[in-house]
Amino acid sequence: MQFDYKTKQISYSLFLLCLVFISSTFAQSLDARRKIERAQLAFDNGNYSTAIENAKVAVETANGSNADALIFHGYDVIASSQISLQEYGDAETTLNKVLQTFSDRLVTPVEKAQIYLRFAWLNRSQHKFAEALDYSKKALNVAPENRHILAEHYLNLGRILFASGYDISAIIWLEKAESLLESENLSPAKLDTYRFLTLAWWAKLNYQKALKYVEKSTSAAKKTALTYKYRQAL
Repeated sequence: MQFDYKTKQISYSLFLLCLVFISSTFAQSLDARRKIERAQLAFDNGNYSTAIENAKVAVETANGSNADALIFHGYDVIASSQISLQEYGDAETTLNKVLQTFSDRLVTPVEKAQIYLRFAWLNRSQHKFAEALDYSKKALNVAPENRHILAEHYLNLGRILFASGYDISAIIWLEKAESLLESENLSPAKLDTYRFLTLAWWAKLNYQKALKYVEKSTSAAKKTALTYKYRQAL
C-alpha cells in the first residue's frame, strides 16, 4: 500500500510539472502571437522600424515555445520591413537566416515559396531583374499548384517589365495576376496588382482604365488594416 501511495505521489507531481510546462509554453506562444500581430499592424501602417523592433522581440519569445509558424511570420515581417527601408544587406541576411533556420525543420511548399518571393522582391528593388525573375521561378517550382504563388509570379514579372519600359507586356502579365487574385480575399499582392495596372495604363495615356484601377484599389483598401497601401492608392 505504501509503495502504491508513493507511486501515486510521484505520478501526480509529474503531472503537475507537465501541466505547468504546457501552461508556460502556451502563455509564451500567445504572447509571441500578440507581439507579431502588433509588428504586422505596424508594417501595414508603414511604420517599418517599429515593425522590425516588435518582430524581433516576437521571434525571441516564439523561440522559447518552439512555435515555428510564429517564428517564420516574425522573420517575414523583419525582412519585408528591411526591404521597404532599403536596408538590402540586412534583408538578405535575414532571409538567409530564415533558410538556415528552417533547413532542418518542416515547412510547407507555400512557406518556402514565400521566402523565394521575398528574395525576388529584394533583388527587384535593387534592379537586379534577372535574379528577381530566377527567385520568382523558384517560388513557382516549389508550389506550382498554388494560385496565389502563381499570381505573385505574374505580378513580379509584370513589375519587372514595367520597370524595364515594356508597358504593354507588363499589362498582359499584371492582368493575368489580377484574374487569379480576383476571387481571393484582399492582400498586398492584389493591391499592388491594381497599383501597377494603374501606372502601366497611365504610361500608355489610357486615363480611363488607369482611373478604374485607382478606384478599385482605394475602395478595396479603405477601412482595412492595410493603411499604407490605401495611402499609396490615394
